[in-house]
Amino acid sequence: MNPAIARDGGLELETMVENAVKTHSDFRTDYIGEHDSGTVMVNNRLIHWYIWYHSTYEFEEPSADPADPRQTIRVLYIGFPPSAD
Repeated sequence: MNPAIARDGGLELETMVENAVKTHSDFRTDYIGEHDSGTVMVNNRLIHWYIWYHSTYEFEEPSADPADPRQTIRVLYIGFPPSAD
């Protein structure tokens, strides 16, 4: 989880975000059907999450076959969307 979430809301916000991501089921904007990303609203804050499929522990490149656990490391990223400022 991005440290900015804890900085902005402490452990309480982190827990609320974690629960919101765990229970997320609205994939209407998931146009390619992967169900590996989403957006949730927590305490009037927009939170983005996505799963990235890496090929190595150096996280340098995506996995060639995300379905194969022998060559894929899955990482869940959770954070605020980029600022429009």
